Amino acid sequence: MKKNWFILRVQSERENTIHDHLVSRIKAAGLDSCFGRILVPTEHVTEIRSGRKRVMEQKMYPGYMLVEVAVTDDGAIPQDAWFLIMETQGISGFVSSDQKKPLPLPADEAERILKDMEEKREKPRPKVEFQVGGGRENKGWPVRELRRLRGRRRRCQGTCPGGGFHLRALHLGGRGVCERGKSVTGRQFPDCCVE
Repeated sequence: MKKNWFILRVQSERENTIHDHLVSRIKAAGLDSCFGRILVPTEHVTEIRSGRKRVMEQKMYPGYMLVEVAVTDDGAIPQDAWFLIMETQGISGFVSSDQKKPLPLPADEAERILKDMEEKREKPRPKVEFQVGGGRENKGWPVRELRRLRGRRRRCQGTCPGGGFHLRALHLGGRGVCERGKSVTGRQFPDCCVE
């Protein structure tokens, strides 16, 4: 029998557990000949934490799993294999418009995904997290200078643009930065902050 790749929609954060459960059900049912490889696409990512470089495994497509299943001459999955997949806890179905006769993943797409998995396992990519409006940690000159000038703090009376009550700010050349990260000009200090 010819085998095609199919994409399964599974519960996110439980892909590995569902993979193990599906493999054990296949062995228990004796349907090893109907199934090929069952993969949770992952990649290796390097991350620097506490000054140490770590290589972590991360899912490429969270909430999805690839399954290689034998198909009949008309392209349908055998009924016993289809029911075994659909009745596995955590699997919500195939990624296809027709759940009874799902469309297989094109061969070139399946090869591309498998090739990407191998490349990303051999050469991990750096993990960089950005947030909208988020700053970055800088331990260079400006931070050292701010630490040196920390002596002049002012206490907010509650009307500071930072929006907090008893919010302290650092005065630096007519400007200040409140502890919540809001920029405060020198003119705003006398109105809302006291020494």
